[in-house]
Amino acid sequence: MPDIQIRPACEGDAPFIFEMVRHLAEFVGELEHFAAQPDDVLRDGFGPDRHYHSLIATIDDVQSGLATYFFTYSTLQGRPCLFVLDLILAPEARGRNLGRQLMAALAEIAVEKNCCRVDLHVHNQNPAQEFYKAIGMQQTEELPFVLNGAPLSDLAGR
Repeated sequence: MPDIQIRPACEGDAPFIFEMVRHLAEFVGELEHFAAQPDDVLRDGFGPDRHYHSLIATIDDVQSGLATYFFTYSTLQGRPCLFVLDLILAPEARGRNLGRQLMAALAEIAVEKNCCRVDLHVHNQNPAQEFYKAIGMQQTEELPFVLNGAPLSDLAGR
């Protein structure tokens, strides 16, 4: 039976994090929009003004999965929320219950931090939608909206 471990990421994991996110962009057909650089992972995932956290899953000491997340807040509930940015498995790690274990680790963090919910967005081309439904996640009636590029600059008056 393989030894599966899940742990918080450290700076030495930055190259793996970068490659896994690049892999996800390619997997969902968004590689042309992938603009992150390895230095971004170090600055924003481990720097003094950290914007997200990461969990690394290993199988027999081989990095095999990644979950990235940050905290938001529900003013309606008066409690924090955990937002999952990425849940990515190496192709050879799929079908080994690793995704469920990463989501369970995220759920533990959410409960420890008194979060009222766990949120995530799934690309419409990602077959993982069925996985999320199978673990009890529900689609909501809320639609994500994005403001970026020229409309963002225009609204900011720049």
